[in-house]
Amino acid sequence: MKLQSIRLAGAAALLLLGGSAWAQARKLVEFTGSPAPAAVPIPFRGVIKCIGAGNPAPADTDLPPWCPAGTQTSGMNRIQGGKWVTSDPNTTGDMTWFHNFTVDSATFAGPWWGSFMLNVPGKGTWQGWYWGEGPVGGGWYLRLIGVGLGGFDQSTFMAEASQLDSTKPITITGRYLQPKSQ
Repeated sequence: MKLQSIRLAGAAALLLLGGSAWAQARKLVEFTGSPAPAAVPIPFRGVIKCIGAGNPAPADTDLPPWCPAGTQTSGMNRIQGGKWVTSDPNTTGDMTWFHNFTVDSATFAGPWWGSFMLNVPGKGTWQGWYWGEGPVGGGWYLRLIGVGLGGFDQSTFMAEASQLDSTKPITITGRYLQPKSQ
């Protein structure tokens, strides 16, 4: 795990140093896209707790609201899956999120953080951490940073998933440092 943390810290530095001679030897690829519009079951809802107003027990449901207004909802180890479809085949695949959050129970405003794995069938996996907040101005955002495994080994990945207006679709924008083998 320590090695993975070191690799992720280096990932951010490499993507920010895109103009360096080392980075110029490898192509910086940009992509856009959105999650596929399919309902994906949540296989593990994680641990949900209500904080405040006597710490009531949360509702035993997969979807919010779990806690009454006037409290905060804390979620840990919530697993969610889905598909990412982007303009680049190296960032299109099956996304698994491992969510954590502490949000206002009535508005769901507050921070989200956790890890992710984006499996690109037959090519490799991107994995790393994300953080974000919602709702912000009627929407939300998540920032992702990760490293590649398999066919993406020694590559770095940075993206943002956002829906800044709830009437518009979720958008994904990002970039990655092309693997040495490509």
